[in-house]
Amino acid sequence: MGFYYWNKLNFIPFFFLIIAVLCWAGNFVLGKAITCNILPVTLNFWRWTIAAIILFPFVIKDAWKAKEIICNNWLLLLILSITGIATFHTCVYLALCSTTAINAGLLMAMVPFVVPIFSFATRLEKLASRQICGIVLSFIGVWGIISQFNLANIINFNLAKGDIWMFIAVLLWSIYTVALKQKPIELKPIIMLFVITIAGVVMLLPFYIIELINSGGFEINFVNLLSIGYVAIFASIIAFVCWNKAVFLIGPNIAGLFIHLLPVFSTFLAIVFLKEKFQIYHILGFIFILSGIYLTVIGVSPAHLRNKSNSIN
Repeated sequence: MGFYYWNKLNFIPFFFLIIAVLCWAGNFVLGKAITCNILPVTLNFWRWTIAAIILFPFVIKDAWKAKEIICNNWLLLLILSITGIATFHTCVYLALCSTTAINAGLLMAMVPFVVPIFSFATRLEKLASRQICGIVLSFIGVWGIISQFNLANIINFNLAKGDIWMFIAVLLWSIYTVALKQKPIELKPIIMLFVITIAGVVMLLPFYIIELINSGGFEINFVNLLSIGYVAIFASIIAFVCWNKAVFLIGPNIAGLFIHLLPVFSTFLAIVFLKEKFQIYHILGFIFILSGIYLTVIGVSPAHLRNKSNSIN
């Protein structure tokens, strides 16, 4: 059916995606603000360590009961842990040390291009012409916001060291999103998040120790503690649970498209908290992005989501 029915079942994954991207937009803005105070590996290590501590009392019993499923899928969980926990956010924080949050948001918007390529290459999903059109429209919106719809700004865009780190982060997140589709239905998303978080913290530990020895750690103050608390609770637990559920419901291709909302939300947060002015190119870019997302989701049938609804038990 051509028109997408926005009933409760169908709206759930898109609501999850919006919440996840909004939390990550705050992570980008906050990450840029505190990169001088807390080093990248240190921030990522404590982010996921605190997240694991918070999750522990809520999921440990169910995680123990699911130990057989976890062991049978150890390779998949390892890949998810490496790409989504240990390396992706470390690369993002490394990028924000030497590039702007705007450039980081722009490069992150490449995810919807990379995810379908990986999905197609691994034969997980087909790429429909409607999805291609939606991706192009929303990417034009992203470029419009970043470049202010000025061709000269696009032409003069040069990759810096931070931009390279961000490009690596894009590849890692795309792999994570595609691999996530292979998660067994019987493994609850919250349990999977706990398992890959623990594995990620273990992998980060030796690098954190090295960074700690070389830098002496970070100053313990209200701002730093509040920042770590945000990235641990909102940008880690809440965002990842929402993203993981949504990817299972609608697939990585459509979910990846919502990354285009990242620079939109980042712009909004900058206006609210940094008092930046709202310009006409923000409006134009937002229209392109919403048009691209709409063009993609109108073809998702209610049956497609209903068949996968058991994955959010």
